[in-house]
Amino acid sequence: MSSTRPAIPEGIKRQVRQKCFFGCVICGMPFYEYEHIEEYAQVKEHTVENIILLCPNHHASKTTHKLSKERLIYAKNNPFNGSKEHTSAYKIEPSSNLEIKIGTNTCIGWDISRIKDHHVFFINGESYFTLHADEDGWLTVSLKITDPQGEVLLKFTKGELTVNTNIFDFSYEGNRILIRDKDSKKIILDVRIADNIVAISYAYFMHQGNDGFMVENGTLYTIGDQTIIGMDTGSLYSHNYHGAWGLLNIRKYPNIKKPGGFGSFITCS
Repeated sequence: MSSTRPAIPEGIKRQVRQKCFFGCVICGMPFYEYEHIEEYAQVKEHTVENIILLCPNHHASKTTHKLSKERLIYAKNNPFNGSKEHTSAYKIEPSSNLEIKIGTNTCIGWDISRIKDHHVFFINGESYFTLHADEDGWLTVSLKITDPQGEVLLKFTKGELTVNTNIFDFSYEGNRILIRDKDSKKIILDVRIADNIVAISYAYFMHQGNDGFMVENGTLYTIGDQTIIGMDTGSLYSHNYHGAWGLLNIRKYPNIKKPGGFGSFITCS
């Protein structure tokens, strides 16, 4: 890029993300680059109408003239994710080591020879954040991050990311994911995710909007019946058997058995 070429303004980038439904207009992948249909060298300006999202593969296809301008214009007007509830998937590769940071809390290690799934967050019988180990010791992540009402904003399923297209804004730049709220426009999700790290700065993991966990300002809050009932800062959860943090509302779910082997497990009624 020429040193005289100005950066795309953040407001234009956000409008482009929204119009492209947070993914490549050709395949829907939620890992993308901003690309001008008419080359910037020709138009000398950044406009919402002339910029689209392309995944690295389709960006390369456009750059090497394997994608026609006609096809790009059609895709801009008919983005892949436009009629879908979720984007297509982007795959994060497995790693031999995973660093898990929950605010200022840390979760490390478990006996993968004895148990293959380790639940970082377990709420009312359901895992919202799981670490998986395969037979060769390679680690992947499944997690389900929600808004405060419990609507799922994004999912990782054994390393495959999909994003709810009915949100206000989503970006994944470098290894940082940000989601903003529709009404207040404030950040409601701030995480760094790569093959070897999941670091959560701000997020909700809520079951039906009533019970769950919230991460904010370095603190992990436990929420039961929409009320904060516990908090955790600076803790280290290491080599627990089944998981790190668990929560069970026994009044609403009396038939769910509390699992053992957690670093911290709270029951509320």
